[in-house]
Amino acid sequence: MARNDISIRSVFQRSVRLRCPHCGIGKVFSRWTTVNERCPVCGCDLLKREGDCWFVFYMSTAFLTGIIVVFMFLIAATNVVLGYSFVGVGWLVCIVATHPYRKSLAIGIDYLIDPGEP
Repeated sequence: MARNDISIRSVFQRSVRLRCPHCGIGKVFSRWTTVNERCPVCGCDLLKREGDCWFVFYMSTAFLTGIIVVFMFLIAATNVVLGYSFVGVGWLVCIVATHPYRKSLAIGIDYLIDPGEP
Protein backbone atom coordinates (compact mmCIF):
# COMPACT_ATOMS: atom_id res chain seq x y z
CA MET A 1 0.00 0.00 0.00
CA ALA A 2 1.52 3.29 -1.04
CA ARG A 3 1.72 6.31 1.24
CA ASN A 4 -0.81 8.22 -0.92
CA ASP A 5 -3.43 5.51 -0.36
CA ILE A 6 -3.49 5.95 3.42
CA SER A 7 -5.60 8.74 4.88
CA ILE A 8 -5.49 10.18 8.36
CA ARG A 9 -9.04 8.93 8.89
CA SER A 10 -8.22 5.34 7.98
CA VAL A 11 -5.14 5.28 10.22
CA PHE A 12 -7.22 6.73 13.07
CA GLN A 13 -9.94 4.10 12.57
CA ARG A 14 -7.36 1.31 12.42
CA SER A 15 -5.69 2.56 15.57
CA VAL A 16 -8.95 2.73 17.51
CA ARG A 17 -9.62 -0.89 16.48
CA LEU A 18 -6.07 -1.76 17.71
CA ARG A 19 -5.04 -2.83 14.21
CA CYS A 20 -1.89 -2.25 12.18
CA PRO A 21 -1.75 1.33 10.81
CA HIS A 22 -0.40 0.03 7.49
CA CYS A 23 -2.77 -2.81 6.55
CA GLY A 24 -5.57 -2.48 9.10
CA ILE A 25 -5.78 -6.26 9.55
CA GLY A 26 -2.98 -7.40 11.87
CA LYS A 27 -3.17 -6.75 15.61
CA VAL A 28 -0.90 -4.13 17.18
CA PHE A 29 -0.75 -5.94 20.54
CA SER A 30 0.02 -9.56 21.34
CA ARG A 31 -1.29 -9.04 24.88
CA TRP A 32 -3.02 -6.14 26.63
CA THR A 33 -0.11 -3.67 26.34
CA THR A 34 2.62 -5.76 24.68
CA VAL A 35 3.28 -4.40 21.19
CA ASN A 36 3.94 -7.01 18.49
CA GLU A 37 7.40 -6.78 16.98
CA ARG A 38 5.92 -6.82 13.49
CA CYS A 39 2.41 -6.93 12.05
CA PRO A 40 1.58 -10.61 11.53
CA VAL A 41 -0.11 -9.79 8.19
CA CYS A 42 1.98 -7.14 6.37
CA GLY A 43 5.21 -7.17 8.40
CA CYS A 44 5.10 -3.47 9.36
CA ASP A 45 7.70 -2.85 12.09
CA LEU A 46 5.47 -1.91 15.04
CA LEU A 47 7.99 -2.30 17.85
CA LYS A 48 10.28 0.27 16.21
CA ARG A 49 7.42 2.77 16.30
CA GLU A 50 6.74 2.21 20.00
CA GLY A 51 9.83 4.17 20.98
CA ASP A 52 8.77 7.14 18.85
CA CYS A 53 5.31 7.44 20.35
CA TRP A 54 6.16 8.35 23.95
CA PHE A 55 5.47 12.07 23.53
CA VAL A 56 1.93 11.52 22.25
CA PHE A 57 1.32 8.83 24.84
CA TYR A 58 2.51 10.95 27.78
CA MET A 59 0.68 14.05 26.58
CA SER A 60 -2.57 12.09 26.37
CA THR A 61 -1.92 10.79 29.90
CA ALA A 62 -1.29 14.35 31.12
CA PHE A 63 -4.49 15.53 29.43
CA LEU A 64 -6.58 12.80 31.05
CA THR A 65 -4.95 13.48 34.43
CA GLY A 66 -5.85 17.15 34.00
CA ILE A 67 -9.48 16.19 33.40
CA ILE A 68 -9.48 14.15 36.61
CA VAL A 69 -7.98 17.07 38.56
CA VAL A 70 -10.57 19.49 37.16
CA PHE A 71 -13.36 17.14 38.22
CA MET A 72 -11.77 16.93 41.68
CA PHE A 73 -12.06 20.70 41.98
CA LEU A 74 -15.55 20.96 40.50
CA ILE A 75 -17.20 18.17 42.47
CA ALA A 76 -17.23 18.70 46.21
CA ALA A 77 -17.42 15.32 47.92
CA THR A 78 -19.40 15.30 51.15
CA ASN A 79 -17.86 11.95 52.02
CA VAL A 80 -14.06 11.62 51.77
CA VAL A 81 -14.18 7.87 51.09
CA LEU A 82 -16.70 8.47 48.32
CA GLY A 83 -14.47 11.17 46.87
CA TYR A 84 -11.41 8.90 46.90
CA SER A 85 -13.47 6.14 45.32
CA PHE A 86 -14.63 8.48 42.58
CA VAL A 87 -11.06 9.58 41.82
CA GLY A 88 -9.84 5.98 41.86
CA VAL A 89 -12.53 4.78 39.47
CA GLY A 90 -11.98 7.83 37.27
CA TRP A 91 -8.27 7.10 37.17
CA LEU A 92 -8.88 3.45 36.28
CA VAL A 93 -11.27 4.34 33.48
CA CYS A 94 -9.39 7.33 32.07
CA ILE A 95 -5.80 6.15 32.36
CA VAL A 96 -5.68 2.37 32.66
CA ALA A 97 -8.61 1.30 30.47
CA THR A 98 -7.61 3.59 27.60
CA HIS A 99 -3.90 2.63 27.71
CA PRO A 100 -3.87 0.29 24.67
CA TYR A 101 -6.02 2.67 22.62
CA ARG A 102 -3.82 5.67 23.36
CA LYS A 103 -0.68 3.68 22.59
CA SER A 104 -2.17 2.37 19.35
CA LEU A 105 -3.14 5.93 18.35
CA ALA A 106 0.40 7.10 19.12
CA ILE A 107 1.82 4.34 16.91
CA GLY A 108 -0.64 5.35 14.17
CA ILE A 109 0.42 9.01 14.41
CA ASP A 110 4.06 7.94 14.17
CA TYR A 111 3.16 5.89 11.09
CA LEU A 112 1.54 8.96 9.48
CA ILE A 113 4.68 11.01 10.13
CA ASP A 114 7.04 8.35 8.75
CA PRO A 115 5.35 5.42 7.00
CA GLY A 116 8.65 3.73 6.09
CA GLU A 117 8.65 0.30 4.52
CA PRO A 118 6.35 -2.45 5.80
